[in-house]
Amino acid sequence: MTEVNHDNFKVLFDYAPQGMLTVDKNYKIVNMNAAAADIFFVSVEDSIGKRIGESFGCVNFIGSTEGCSQTEMCESCVFKNAVDNVLIQGIKVNGVEFLFNYKDDDYDTCHVWLKISAVPMVLNDELHALIVIEDVTLNRELAKNLIRNERRLRLITDNMTDTITQVDNQGVIEFVTPSCWTLLGYSPSDVVGKHFMDYVYKDDLMMVESSFRKRLKTRENFTTRIRLIRMDGQTIWVEANGSVVDDENRRRTIVYVIRDVTEEERYKKELEKSKEEAVSASKSKSEFLANMSHEIRTPMNGIIGMTNITLMDKLTDEQRENMTMVKNSAVSLLGIINSILDFSKIEAGKIELEKMEFDLKELVTRTINPLVVIADQKNIEMEVSYASNLQQKLVGDPGRISQILNNLVYNAIKFTEAGGVYVNFATIEMKNELMELRCSVRDTGIGIPKEEQSKMFESFHQVDGSITRKYGGTGLGLAITKGLIRQMDGVIEVNSVLGQGSVFSFSIPMKASNVEKVVNSDRIQIQVPQMDRQLNILLVEDDLVNRKMTRKILEKQNHLVTIATNGKEAVEIFKEANFDLILMDIQMPEMDGIKASKLIKKQCRDRGIYTPIIALTAYAIAGDEERFIEEGMDDYISKPIDLTKFFEVIMRNINHVEGWGKDPNNEIHNILERVTRENKHSRVYLSNDNEADKAFFGRLLKFFRTIEEGLREHNFDTIESAAHRLKTILAEYGYAEERKLTFKLELATRRGDIEKVISLYKELKACFNFER
Repeated sequence: MTEVNHDNFKVLFDYAPQGMLTVDKNYKIVNMNAAAADIFFVSVEDSIGKRIGESFGCVNFIGSTEGCSQTEMCESCVFKNAVDNVLIQGIKVNGVEFLFNYKDDDYDTCHVWLKISAVPMVLNDELHALIVIEDVTLNRELAKNLIRNERRLRLITDNMTDTITQVDNQGVIEFVTPSCWTLLGYSPSDVVGKHFMDYVYKDDLMMVESSFRKRLKTRENFTTRIRLIRMDGQTIWVEANGSVVDDENRRRTIVYVIRDVTEEERYKKELEKSKEEAVSASKSKSEFLANMSHEIRTPMNGIIGMTNITLMDKLTDEQRENMTMVKNSAVSLLGIINSILDFSKIEAGKIELEKMEFDLKELVTRTINPLVVIADQKNIEMEVSYASNLQQKLVGDPGRISQILNNLVYNAIKFTEAGGVYVNFATIEMKNELMELRCSVRDTGIGIPKEEQSKMFESFHQVDGSITRKYGGTGLGLAITKGLIRQMDGVIEVNSVLGQGSVFSFSIPMKASNVEKVVNSDRIQIQVPQMDRQLNILLVEDDLVNRKMTRKILEKQNHLVTIATNGKEAVEIFKEANFDLILMDIQMPEMDGIKASKLIKKQCRDRGIYTPIIALTAYAIAGDEERFIEEGMDDYISKPIDLTKFFEVIMRNINHVEGWGKDPNNEIHNILERVTRENKHSRVYLSNDNEADKAFFGRLLKFFRTIEEGLREHNFDTIESAAHRLKTILAEYGYAEERKLTFKLELATRRGDIEKVISLYKELKACFNFER
């Protein structure tokens, strides 16, 4: 026991971070530092001379009359025992923790965990107990929370379905949760200390090993799907989320959270299989639809074509009447066939809507005029009216709108015996330049029973058998009409009173056109033209009737026609002769039209000539035209042949062939600056020193000029035609990417999307650069 120097002791005592106090043999406080006073929220001055319990507000002191250290409860007081041990028995007390209960200023009971140590010391020649006090309440709470959290974590990991494992930087398993039993059939003790690659399926070993090394190096978190082998030999799929962490020794490890996704993978494979089957079924349905269209249209082409040829000859009145009846019947049959095909296309999701600018009143006039004749024959009134604020210029699919209007008005006329049919159009302004086109078709006809109105738009449905016998029809018109309107994001409804008439109303959202001059969406309607020169044409057609019919049509226009009955024969004939034009059927024996066209195009490139090839086919469902053009053909005519369109397509292709040549060098240079201006992103570089490049670029600029002229005049026909020809030239010279871009330009023009047309044309020009 050492006597402490008073001055040194006081400095250490007063400024010690722990609470410190000296107590004499009567348990009275002789000295106390500020740290001890702070623990009990008392002042040093008030505590000096008081006993411990009295100073600190011990609950036993507050509630007793005997005084501190005098009650039975005091016998267990840690403070008292510490003082007794030191002063009476000379035993040191080291780090005893206990819960001290005291009353605060409001006489509320408070609890604090304390740790005290006590040693004897001589101070002023008297024996004292030096007590060091620490408030360990926070430490006790932290320890308690840590234990609680460890228990909670253990509870979670023991019961979670996912498996957590930690592996060291060599791949050895250091820790795994109990769910390892469920995942692999092994207990945690079975796998700890083993290499995790021991449980990876052999085909995934290389990938897993590579990923493991890479992640350790890059420290990237990752997710991967691999296969593992269970204890019973079964292979399972798991998803592993990996995180790279450093342990307490700064050693790099990877923690995996592993989830069994075997059922998910099985479902995914079944879904992929179902999708493949659905795609296959859809493809089969599309192929059936295409074949049905082809097989039906081929004989119809012969019937209508031969009838048209006969009607061109001199006939007696009776013969002309008979042939006219045959033609009308064939056209009616074709209308029924088209309805069935349209319905099939809607059901198969094969309807593709066009997007072009059109004049609503012009469209209505063209559609309604032929129906007015039918109404006059039945002596019923026909009236069309427009709202005063009608937006006349719209953007949409005019052909389908015409079809919808024709179906509704024709039905109204058919089921009306007296009175009239009244059509009204209005447009309602919406947001973002959108307009809602509204149309109502009212008739004074037989009306529809209320219970039948909800079924009117079902396929093959008619009100009753007597109506079917009296009025005829397939029952598809309204189903097709509803399908088309729905595809345009529109709605249709019917209100009818039996015996008084019906009102069919539809509304379709459309974009308003900002263009003053709207290009007519229909091709120019012309009569069978007399061309200014005789053409030498190769007709490739396997069907005898269609072959004879097409040949007669062409020969009546004084053209020379050479016949090939299949693609292989056409290729052989083309080797020995030049033609102005080739009309190519698609479906033929020995060699189809697509393959034959590609071989002929190769001959053209080898011989340095150009011969347009036009698909003349009964394939006429949505997408067929684009498909054949994409395959390298120059144009498309569907069967049955419309004579006006037939000769229009021929003239369009012949006119573009004539006059092709080299621009003079000075003209090339004058236009060059406007085309590219040394664009750095050009893919194709052409040299002024190369004659072939100059010739090609001359032809290229010719069509650039034509396209820009069409853009200035907003003439879609000019742009489409020039893009179509330009696409063929690019294909001839082997510019595949530029050809695809030009094909997109052609399709955008056909759909009337002017913004897309301008964007694609700018992109196309940027592909070329001309080195002087």
